[in-house]
Amino acid sequence: FRLEWLEVAWRMVKAKPILGFGLNTFSLQEAPFTGQNAEQLYEKFGDALPVVHNIYLLVWAEQGTLGLLLFAGLLVNLFAMAIGNLRYRLSQRALMINLGALCGLVAICMDGMASYYLRTPAPARVFWIVAALVVAIWYWNRINAPLRGPRRYQGDS
Repeated sequence: FRLEWLEVAWRMVKAKPILGFGLNTFSLQEAPFTGQNAEQLYEKFGDALPVVHNIYLLVWAEQGTLGLLLFAGLLVNLFAMAIGNLRYRLSQRALMINLGALCGLVAICMDGMASYYLRTPAPARVFWIVAALVVAIWYWNRINAPLRGPRRYQGDS
């Protein structure tokens, strides 16, 4: 079933590659691309029509190539910040929180290959909390680096 919906998502991407079908409209727009009509889908799945279990294809189908590039840019920027935070040794606590957040980002991005985590409230909250931790530590490091100098651990205060 998941492979079938990957094909549906790909057909949707090919139909509107630049801007996509619109945010949160995958289940509303999928019927013509499934080979079934809307009534058959509702009969088969009820009111909760399925979406593709791949966040990257879901974003691509709904928001087009432009949306996918912006989403990828967000992820790349978060990874760059988290990896950049590793060079600072201003606070062991901040370093360990950042390392955990970086590992969390890796896990979330891998999970995105088989889920639509940003559309489910609990995993979406986890993603945004991890992203907020990375950004907060990035700003904290930049504010405090001139005071203590990079690469020097002086204990947590």
